[in-house]
Amino acid sequence: MRTFALLAALAALALAAPALARAAAEKRCGDLSKAPDTAQDIRALGVSCTTARTLARSHHRQLDAGERCDLRKSSCTLSGYTCRRTFFGNSGTRVRCTNGPKRVRFFYGV
Repeated sequence: MRTFALLAALAALALAAPALARAAAEKRCGDLSKAPDTAQDIRALGVSCTTARTLARSHHRQLDAGERCDLRKSSCTLSGYTCRRTFFGNSGTRVRCTNGPKRVRFFYGV
């Protein structure tokens, strides 16, 4: 009887594994616009693309000098997400915003 229960549990796990993998997959949510220096290649994990794009839009609106997410600052907080930036190349900026297991990421650059 134990063998049967073990096999049944393994079969259930095997059937659930692909669904769990899809649920944890990062979604590609596109760009805010085709203009340079706007949030591009927005990706979401654990949130909808609508939420991810809204967060990226809020971040973009905060980029001016003295604003909450001014690019001279290494991190900021928006809507409960902690956003951290890393710089690459001459003018590129990667942004990664997290709120527990939820993650939104995008970049600015040409």
